[in-house]
Amino acid sequence: MVEVGWMDDDALTAPPLASPSYDDRKSGSGSRAGRGVEVRVREVRRRVQSPEDRLRIVRETLEPGVVVQVVADRHGVSTGQLYTWRKQMLATAMAGFVPVEVVAEPMPTAPAAPAPTGGLEIAMPSGVSLRITGSPDAATLRLVLAELARR
Repeated sequence: MVEVGWMDDDALTAPPLASPSYDDRKSGSGSRAGRGVEVRVREVRRRVQSPEDRLRIVRETLEPGVVVQVVADRHGVSTGQLYTWRKQMLATAMAGFVPVEVVAEPMPTAPAAPAPTGGLEIAMPSGVSLRITGSPDAATLRLVLAELARR
C-alpha cells in the first residue's frame, strides 16, 4: 500500500516537456503532452499457511516428476518460500521430530487358551484339607506344604 500525504493533485501530474526528445520527433507520433505514465499499486497479500498446509505443499513438491514452480504457482507462494519450508522441515526431521500416525491395534482373533483342568487335594493328619485346581506352580506348592507341615 502506498501512502502519499504531502502531495496535492497538481504535484501528481507532470508538466509537459519543453522540447520533445529526438525519438519523439523521429517517430512522427506528434506531441505527447497528453500522455502520461500510469502507476498502479496493489496491496501486498501475505498468506499465513498453517503447518499442515505447508507440509502438504512441501510433500507435493517431493513427488517424482513434479516441477516446484508449478506447485508454487498453484498455491500462490514463491519457489523461494517452498525451498525455505523444505529446508526447515528437513532440519526438523533431522532433529528427530517427524510426523507419526498412530493406528489402533486390531483385537486378537484367536481366543485365549483355556486354563488346564485338573486338580490336587491333600488331606493332612490334623484334619486340614488343601484343594488346588488347575496346575499349581512347584515353588508355590512347596511353600504351602512347608507351612502346613509346621502346624
